[in-house]
Formats: sequence, C-alpha cells, structure tokens
Amino acid sequence: MKKILLTILAICAISRVDAQVISTGNHWFDGSKLYTSQVLDNGEIYSSGMSQEGEAYCFKLRKLDYAPGEYMLIPANVQDDAPFRAQYGWRVQYIRQSGMNFLAVRNRQDVIVWTLVLTPSSNLEEELASERFAESHPVDEMLTDYLMNTTYLARFDKYELLEMYEKLEAMKSHTIITKTNMNLIASEIEVVESERELLLGDVATEAQPLDEYFALVSAYFNMREAMEYISFMGYPTPAVYGTWGEYDRTFVVLPGKEDTVLEIWDVELNGEFVVIPTGEKPIIKANPGQPLCFSYMPPEGMPGLIVVCRKSNGKIDTWVPVFSGMDGSLMTDDQFVDGTPVG
Repeated sequence: MKKILLTILAICAISRVDAQVISTGNHWFDGSKLYTSQVLDNGEIYSSGMSQEGEAYCFKLRKLDYAPGEYMLIPANVQDDAPFRAQYGWRVQYIRQSGMNFLAVRNRQDVIVWTLVLTPSSNLEEELASERFAESHPVDEMLTDYLMNTTYLARFDKYELLEMYEKLEAMKSHTIITKTNMNLIASEIEVVESERELLLGDVATEAQPLDEYFALVSAYFNMREAMEYISFMGYPTPAVYGTWGEYDRTFVVLPGKEDTVLEIWDVELNGEFVVIPTGEKPIIKANPGQPLCFSYMPPEGMPGLIVVCRKSNGKIDTWVPVFSGMDGSLMTDDQFVDGTPVG
C-alpha cells in the first residue's frame, strides 16, 4: 500500500486542474445518491439529496479562499456524522478538466476517497439507469473511459481491486479519469468490508421496479420499445431490445440471490460445438445478493457470452443468451436456467 500511496501522490503533484465555483441548483451524483446544492448567505454550500431507498442525506462545504475551487467538508447538522466515509475538515476539490466536472473528496494523505459528478439531471432514476448501464460494460473499458465511484467499486473484492489498480499503474500516460480512478481504487482497498457500500444488493428484484428501470434505459438511449419476460432463478426478468447507435443491442438485468454469484464470460465453441467459457476470469461478476446488468450484440444466431450462476451449495447453472435473428430478441429455449419464457 505504501507503493500505491507514493504513486498516487506523484500523480497528484503533476496534475493541473481548472477551478470552478459551485452554484445554487448544481446537481451531484455519487453512484447511488443525487444531491442539489444551495449557496447560503454566508457563502457556505449546503447540499441535500435522496437515495434510491428514500433516505435523506446532506452535507455542507466551506470555500477555502486561499485555494480556488477547493472547499472544506463541515457538518450540515451538529449531530450528523461525516458523509462519504470521510472526516470533517477534509478537502473537497471541484475539478473541471478534459470535459469532466466533479467533486473529489480527499483524505489527509491527499488521496481521493469519493467522487460526485456534476449532472444536469434532477432525476435520481435517470442517474441510476446510467450507472447500471456503466456496470454492464467490461471493466477494462471502464478503467479508462468512466469516472468511477464507490458504488461501482463495491461490486469487486480486494483482489479484483488490486488487479484493476495494477493495470492503471502500468499505463504510460494518464488522463484525469485514470488518475482519479487510481485514487479511488487505492482508497477502496483500505476500507474494511463492513464499511464498503453495497448499493446493488438493495436493488429490488420484483417485476415492477425492473419495468421502470428498463423504460428509463429505453428512453435514455432512444431504443425502440420491445420487452419480454424471461424466468431467471424464479424471478420474472424483463429484457429490452433496441437500437443503440447503428447497432442492435440487448439489455438484461438479472436479479441476484443471497446464495448465488452471477458471472458473465466470453464464449467459444469447442470441437463438439458446445458453448464453453473462455478467458481466465469473467468479464463481469456480481456478488451474492447483487443483480447483474449487461448488454451485448452477438452475431445473428450466435452466442456472444454465457451467464454462470454459482450457488453456495456448489451447484453451477449456465445460460447462453442467443439472438433469434428476427427482431433482436433472445431465443427462448431450454438453455434458460429454470424454465421457459413467462408473460
């Protein structure tokens, strides 16, 4: 960890960021909560927000006059504990660089421990939909293309986080995204498991909330309306089909169970034309209780990936999603984990 910290400090030292002042009406999303800021008469910034579960949160910042674009985290209410796994008195930077606009909470060692991205949206559900979309993509892409947050990182164990950090460390050049992601991953490795946020484990597995989620995804990416229900581990699970850009894609959210680890693997056909996983590790993994969101666009009629369900009793089930080739929908055959399509 000492080597990691020294690397982070070196990156911070050579980084130049542009400052911007927080304004009333600014919205900030940290992966699970959406905040709205208000500039008070005394110049302090009061930000309040709501989580998916309807819980209210707030924090306050005091501008540091000697450091443009920097603030100090202070109590919004005397009795409140400090948010963001932070301590009162820690610095919060407003970073604007290379098209990125976000708040970075830094600890005493100057390592970023939390991020809140500036967003024009005041709709929490829209932000959660974009978060799920990010979680459906391969991790290697997200390391360089996506400003991570603690909600996203909560999906990974400490060994996976260390592997992600080492991949970033090996890069010859860094962007504001990779610098920030290195900070976040380094700080996440040091957090005890009991304190790590597992937002995805709280996502409902009933049909109605998933309906609403997919409606938002469809609208966000201008996808044509097309949805069916499949049966997955006993839950009615909707799948949405549509066009994103020039390509047809399928979006699926598989509800999690407390006794099951869900994994997505690349696949190939062996000599007997049986679909088998390839690679040393899954593309995406969801721990017990966490749902797994993924999107893909395999060739017509061909498997592009395989879903592996590892249960705590040692049993392993698999499901190979395959396009029908007609309207982009999934083939609904006996490869489903526990039955035929429903609804």
